[in-house]
Amino acid sequence: MIIVGAVGLVALVGYFILVLVESKKIATANLKINPNSDFSKDYEIDLEKRRGLLVGKLTNVDEHSKVESDETERGKLLFNQFRNSEQSKVTVKTNNELVNAAAIQFEGKMWCRLSTTVRCGGKEALAFLLSVDSRSLVSEHDLKLSEVVTEKYRIAEKDKEENDKGHTQVVSILQSKVLSDGTEVQNSMNRRMTWKEVDGNLTLYSSPTTVLEERAPLSSLFGQRSQDFPTFQDMSVVATKITQVSETECKVSERSDEAHNKFRQLHHLRNNQLFFRLARSAQIEMVFDPIPKKRNTSAGSVQTKTKKELEDALPTNRDYNTLNRMQIKFQNWRKLESGLDESDGEAMGVMLMANSSNLLSKNRTKKMKEQRVKHFFEEFLAMKKMKIEHPFFETMIHTLIVGDKEEKGRHIEGKLAVLTVHDGNHLGASFLKFLNITATEEGAFASWVKKYPAMNELSTNHEFFKPLMLTLGKAIRTSATWQKLGLSIGVALMSMLDVATDIYTIAIYRSRGLHEKAYLMTVFVTLSIGLQLTMVVAVHHKNKRKLLIELFGTVTFTKPAFNKFRVLTNAKMEHHAIMPPVSEMVFFKMCEVFSESIPMSVIQVQNVLESEEIDLPVVGALLTSVVFVAEAVSYMTYALDISEDSR
Repeated sequence: MIIVGAVGLVALVGYFILVLVESKKIATANLKINPNSDFSKDYEIDLEKRRGLLVGKLTNVDEHSKVESDETERGKLLFNQFRNSEQSKVTVKTNNELVNAAAIQFEGKMWCRLSTTVRCGGKEALAFLLSVDSRSLVSEHDLKLSEVVTEKYRIAEKDKEENDKGHTQVVSILQSKVLSDGTEVQNSMNRRMTWKEVDGNLTLYSSPTTVLEERAPLSSLFGQRSQDFPTFQDMSVVATKITQVSETECKVSERSDEAHNKFRQLHHLRNNQLFFRLARSAQIEMVFDPIPKKRNTSAGSVQTKTKKELEDALPTNRDYNTLNRMQIKFQNWRKLESGLDESDGEAMGVMLMANSSNLLSKNRTKKMKEQRVKHFFEEFLAMKKMKIEHPFFETMIHTLIVGDKEEKGRHIEGKLAVLTVHDGNHLGASFLKFLNITATEEGAFASWVKKYPAMNELSTNHEFFKPLMLTLGKAIRTSATWQKLGLSIGVALMSMLDVATDIYTIAIYRSRGLHEKAYLMTVFVTLSIGLQLTMVVAVHHKNKRKLLIELFGTVTFTKPAFNKFRVLTNAKMEHHAIMPPVSEMVFFKMCEVFSESIPMSVIQVQNVLESEEIDLPVVGALLTSVVFVAEAVSYMTYALDISEDSR
């Protein structure tokens, strides 16, 4: 018995040790510590700096000095010059679809206008721009490679007295960066930043200044002496306009520190947990010269080579990165309990897809998709809480973006509260199926929530959910695929076959002595091509390069493929064009259908009925024209019915 008891005791102790080890493993697995996110105080530090500006400099009601007034007027003038330019503006691609860019040349320089909407008030946006040493402006990679220094006390006292009435900030920045060609440089800029508020809207003008003393070189940069790298003196001029878009009620808790008490007094707040009106959206426009070196060019449109140079320069440009980070950060900081709205859903959907619609985009790989989903639920505060409240949500979004295989045999419960992590896989796969069988993402969402009432409940509880799903659905439905490319090529081949059969028929009629009908058919074919060329000139006449490309596509009968592909991928209307791609495709088809296909079909039917023998090649040409007409008319009506521009 003693031996049996001892063995039993040893077994029991071993069991508890095993349980302890397993518990330790589980705890270790669940304890995912990210030092950068879990212990970082960057957000709190930057928030305090912005609050300091909001209760300090940005509350100044003194009149502007002459220098300050002149500076802000230069900013307004720059905006007017860009807006009123008679030359066509060229759309510039950015790495953030929510930041739009256009460019034009005047005064011997290339000027770029950026525009975006940020989820904050106008003064808060201005405070972000003035916080040039903000930690939000640098990523983990930047922290290793860059050093930003602000020195606001080196301005001469005389200059401060005469020119600075409290609406000016002079900063000195030395930042290392890697140019698009791989060159490592020191980017040095000394700027005078002057702001002015008129009717709630703000103007910020930043210009190069020489009032600062010379800076001593940084001791280290990229792990080497700073003298080892060339210094690029940034003399860019930047004009920024901040327009408040909408307001919402925000709750503020009472704070004991003096700065927050002053903030409460400024906004007439009472007691703890009071509400006040605060603008929650601001439209930001920025005009600047990202490549400030002089050019031997007159005012005019940006050429292709220059546009490419600009697109390469933007990702390393500090002003672009400031606006880009501002849009991203304020969206990341939105909280679920604050009540995300439709705009939040649309913005998060665009950011989650992240320029992945192009056929050969590197963002379309499975690895990049998984990284985007991971970032979405780690960096967005609202989504962090969303995946805790609804465990299935992250799995559903992952399946939707990555395209995971559906787990078979699952039954989705009707109530939202009982959905599990595994249910998310089935819900995401089901939404993808509805996207494939419906014409629009709206139809897919309506059918989806009808089949799964829990999703309708989620949409009712969270205003952002439906716009988020519609944005993701549209991006998935309209993304470029090899199938869509094949369909587009097929349309071009069909058009070529139609023209070839028409020419063949004309040749046969001429050989049989039917010169009058052959001549009439030749007129219709010529008329069709002439109308198509005229339409192309009308649509693209403002851009000569694009016009030549489209004319070449017309005469080679390959333009129908380009038209079809643009419609299938929901291509945006270009600045120079006078109509969207859907309308262009419809009018182009109409020129061919009504001036060639239908008249030719009528003539061929008449000839087939009058002929004593059935000529198979002629009948084949007739059927080709009939099929082309049927397909063209059917697709034109379908495209117009589902087009957002037409509805």
